[in-house]
Amino acid sequence: MKRKMILLVLAISILVTFVPVMAQTNDDIRVRIVRPYERLNEQHSVQFDLRFYVQFTSPPFMQDGLIFVPLRDITNALGIAVHWDGEAQSITYVNNEGITYILVVGYDYAMSDTSTGDMQTIRLDTPPLIIDNRVFVPLQFLGESLGYYVYWDSDTRTAELTVWLTQYTPMASRTVWLALTGDQL
Repeated sequence: MKRKMILLVLAISILVTFVPVMAQTNDDIRVRIVRPYERLNEQHSVQFDLRFYVQFTSPPFMQDGLIFVPLRDITNALGIAVHWDGEAQSITYVNNEGITYILVVGYDYAMSDTSTGDMQTIRLDTPPLIIDNRVFVPLQFLGESLGYYVYWDSDTRTAELTVWLTQYTPMASRTVWLALTGDQL
């Protein structure tokens, strides 16, 4: 009887320890966007942060420590137009600063224009992927290319995109963010 009780307590301890780990699957990753919003009328100006969660058509997932999101879901949520070239398997979008980005599925680089009109190559941590007819891209790159800081809260499994309030400097936040947190998206 004592042996059965010990085995039962041991079994419950194992379940309590591993169930939260098993329950945390890739489909519970959430992305929240925070950006300042100002509403003006004739007499008043109201400023506040607009906060919302992105509704995904396909769930984001984590692979090799990077969060992948469906490109169109994020860009649609931010009002950014995307052009898909099926033959070349390339994606083109222009951020709010007027900078054009071109990504190609399977290639670990992106092209972007510069203030002089020249194109520059940006190395990606990993290339965009196609899964179930959806293009998935690394959230860190996408967020920063659109002018957002990307923060990851591992406790809530939530990535937060917060708009930069200073002059646009592509990919500058990556080094600062990684240095401060020691994490990687």
